[in-house]
Amino acid sequence: MLELRNQRAFDGSQPAHDNLSCEFGDQAAAAPGLPVGARWRIQQGTRLTLELPASTQPVDFRLLVARTSAAELRAALPTLTADTPDPGIIARGGPPRFPTAMTTTGR
Repeated sequence: MLELRNQRAFDGSQPAHDNLSCEFGDQAAAAPGLPVGARWRIQQGTRLTLELPASTQPVDFRLLVARTSAAELRAALPTLTADTPDPGIIARGGPPRFPTAMTTTGR
């Protein structure tokens, strides 16, 4: 679950949203590539949460949060996500810092 807090309480009306984006007070969030069943929710008037359905497969999506309208954020998505690196490439890690194994003995 992702949680976005807004210091000013939301007025209680439904957030302007679709499956891709959600507007919450003066903030907007967009997540292109969300899996089917993902839901934006407002909790206690001050928290925007994104609930993701359980999945047996990895799910890749981008998450953008800005102080703008959801329409402006959606319009900027192609530019904002154009150079986003593939998470599979950047999450592989690098060479080990300590190439030798450490052996310990308990007492």
